[in-house]
Amino acid sequence: MKKKTKPLRPRRRLVGGIFLLIALLLAGFFGYCFALSRVLRVERATVYLPDLPQSFDGMTVLFVSDLEISGLSSAGEAASLMRRLALLKPDVLILGGDYASGSLMDALNGARDEAALSAARQRFFSALADFPAPMGKFAVAGEQDAGAAHLEKEMAAGEITLLNNTVGRVSLGGESISIAGLAPQGEGILDYSGLSRSFQKGDCVLAVAHNPAAISAVMTAEAGDSGVWCDLILSGHTHGGQMILGKHSMLTLSPQETRYPAGWSKESGVFILVSQGVGCEIVDLRLGTEAQVHLITLRRGLAL
Repeated sequence: MKKKTKPLRPRRRLVGGIFLLIALLLAGFFGYCFALSRVLRVERATVYLPDLPQSFDGMTVLFVSDLEISGLSSAGEAASLMRRLALLKPDVLILGGDYASGSLMDALNGARDEAALSAARQRFFSALADFPAPMGKFAVAGEQDAGAAHLEKEMAAGEITLLNNTVGRVSLGGESISIAGLAPQGEGILDYSGLSRSFQKGDCVLAVAHNPAAISAVMTAEAGDSGVWCDLILSGHTHGGQMILGKHSMLTLSPQETRYPAGWSKESGVFILVSQGVGCEIVDLRLGTEAQVHLITLRRGLAL
């Protein structure tokens, strides 16, 4: 005798449909956020610096921060990106730290494969050996990076100068400018007075600090003859919050980082840029922010 099957109850069909709709909406939302994370914008800006020597008027700086090589973002993809950015023909390349980071699984397990991260950085830096930056390639370390000595060796393959509370100088036509690279937060007290006093207030100095939490300490330090010691501060680290929902962000930012979440500002005559960076932390998702690099043209004088 053939058994009769009971038809699905309308309520069960309704619940199943709701769950399917929610799943589709979530898939669409995260797909959209992933797509946003893969679109890179080149932000162009012109900055007028009274202390810029005449020989450097019109010099271009490419600032690239927070590549966060991990997960779906491989060292090969990062190297390919830099080959495309080479078409911008910057005079100087500055890298802002956090080159390779742990994957989502690393975050869940509370452990990082340091050997794999080092290999990823090595491959990326090696690909920059032919990057055309005739006035120099400089970089600072971020919190995600290895110790300074290890990182310096990795960068040497790409002919990149690591600045770790040290200064790189670029000379042209008998004149020079300085690029002061600051060590990551956590490596000692944030006191840059020893570095700042090596400059005079009339010197042209670009300060690079991976974490904007260092900006206040940079601004309170003084030149050897007193007064402001740098003209431009470049920073990253925050990713702009990475995913913004209302007034909340995916990333937990400190009060100092919240003060400088992203974008341009100016204090006491010093220009400040906090980049939203190229990569993402933990997962390749963005919302309300964008991946970005910065091509900055330096001009001598005051803005009109």
